[in-house]
Amino acid sequence: LEGWMPEGCKLENNNEYIIKVRKEQENEDAPVYIQNNNLVQPFQSITNMYSVPNKKELDPNPIMAFFYILFFGLMLSDAGYGLLLTLGCLFLIKKKKYGKNEGSLIKLLTYCGISATIWGFFFGSFFGNLIPLKAVIDPLTDVMPLMGLSLLLGIIHIYMGMFMKAIMLIKEKKIFDAICDILVWYLLLTGVFLLVVPIVAGDIGIWSEVGKYLAIVGLVGVLLTGGRKEKNIIKKFTKGLSSLYGITSYFSDVLSYSRLMALCLSTGVIAQVVNLLGGLVGPIPAVIVGIIGHGFNLANSALGSYVHTSRLQYVEFFGKFYEGGGKEFKPFKYNNKYTRIKEEF
Repeated sequence: LEGWMPEGCKLENNNEYIIKVRKEQENEDAPVYIQNNNLVQPFQSITNMYSVPNKKELDPNPIMAFFYILFFGLMLSDAGYGLLLTLGCLFLIKKKKYGKNEGSLIKLLTYCGISATIWGFFFGSFFGNLIPLKAVIDPLTDVMPLMGLSLLLGIIHIYMGMFMKAIMLIKEKKIFDAICDILVWYLLLTGVFLLVVPIVAGDIGIWSEVGKYLAIVGLVGVLLTGGRKEKNIIKKFTKGLSSLYGITSYFSDVLSYSRLMALCLSTGVIAQVVNLLGGLVGPIPAVIVGIIGHGFNLANSALGSYVHTSRLQYVEFFGKFYEGGGKEFKPFKYNNKYTRIKEEF
C-alpha cells in the first residue's frame, strides 16, 4: 500500500508490517490537509463546495469565516429570527452529538444566528416591530447610511482579498508583482473612492484632495506597469492603458454588496407585514398568522442569506486571489454503515 500522511505523524515498524517514509517531491500531486479551530472548521465546507485550496495557496477559511458570519447576520438582521436559529441549531447539536467533522451546516448556522441576533439589536428589529427596540440604524428610514455601510463592508472585503493575493506573491518572492498588481491598485481605488464619497455626501473637503493625489499616483502606476511583461514599447503602453479597464470590474464588485442592504430590508419589511396582518384579526388567529408568517420569513431569509453570502465569497472575495484545484486529504479507514459491538461479561 502507498499513501499520504500528515506532516508530523510518526509510525513505527513492527513484526506485521514495514513502513518506509519519504518526503513529498516537488512535482507530486499531494493532497491538502487543513486544520482549523472549532469556529472556523464548519466553514471549510463552504470553501470545499467551491474548490479545495491547492498546496501552494493560503488557507482562506479563517478570513472567509469572519466575513461569512458578518454578512449572513447583516442579511438576516432580526434578533428574534437569530435567536430562533441559534437555539434550534444548538438543540440539534446536543441531540445529534456531532463529531469534529460532522454537522458543519448546523454549526455554521449557529454562529450565523448569533450574528443575526447582534445585527437585529443594531437595527432595532425583533420579529420586525413586534417588540419596539431603539435602533442605531433603522433600515426603513436610514436607507442611505445602510447602503453606505454595505458598500464599505464590501470595499473592506475586496481589499482583504487583494491583500491575500499580495501575501501569496510575496511568499513566491514576486515582490515587484505585488507592488504593481496590488499596491498600485490600492492607491488608485482608494483615491477614486475618496473622490466619489465626498461628492455624494455633498461635502468636498480635504479627503477629496487626498483622493485626487492618490488616484493620480495609482493611475500613473497602472499605466506604467500594466504592460511590464511586454517587450514592445507600444504594446507596453497599450496594455497598460487597457488594464485601466479593470477598474470597472472593481466598481461592479463593490456594487454587488448592495445585496446586503436589499436582503436586510426585505427581512424587516416582510416581518412588519406579518405583524400588520396579525393586527387585523383576533388574538388567536394573530398567533397562527405570526407563526406561519414569521416561520416562512425566517426560512426564506435564512436561505437567501446563505446563498448570497456564499456568492459574495465565491465571486468577489475568492476572485481576487483564490485558484483552488487541490485534492482533499482523506484518511484510509473503515467506512462501515453499521458497527456491531460485542459485550462480554
